[in-house]
Amino acid sequence: MSIYDHDKALNAVENRVEQANYCADNIKLIFKFENYFFANGLSNVQVLKYLSHLNVIAGWTDTSFSSMELEEVQAIVARIERSDWAEWTKHDYKLTVKRLFTWLGMEEKIKWIRISMKMNSSKLPEELISEDEIKRMIEAAEHPRNKAIVAVLYDTGARIGEMGSLKIKLLSLTNMVPS
Repeated sequence: MSIYDHDKALNAVENRVEQANYCADNIKLIFKFENYFFANGLSNVQVLKYLSHLNVIAGWTDTSFSSMELEEVQAIVARIERSDWAEWTKHDYKLTVKRLFTWLGMEEKIKWIRISMKMNSSKLPEELISEDEIKRMIEAAEHPRNKAIVAVLYDTGARIGEMGSLKIKLLSLTNMVPS
């Protein structure tokens, strides 16, 4: 069970693409690309990500993807690289560009694109929140629910979305400290 409604999100992106005022040919290509992904067994979440990225990228150009020159593809990748996005976001957008042009049979336009991650994008231990800071957050929280949320997130290392679908029966309530 997920707290996210991926079907609703996918429908919303499809509507945004359908209503977009960029190149009409790109709208058709995006929907054909979507069908290709579903036909190849990709999940709604994966297709949602690709469609969201393509919706942004298509807004950057007046040229149909299928007739782009190398310089236009380079301009798209340059815009991605120059953005202040996180390294993983840049990676995902460049991967979307590569998948699109591979699907279009235009590998020569994208063979130069490197999608490897920069190694220095990891957080250093001193940049992470300390156990003492977590304890202060728990103490500062007024509602027991908020104390529990902070404690569970820290203790499990889960993301908030993972915690949202957590079931009480999956928890091992040992070493509980009364407040």
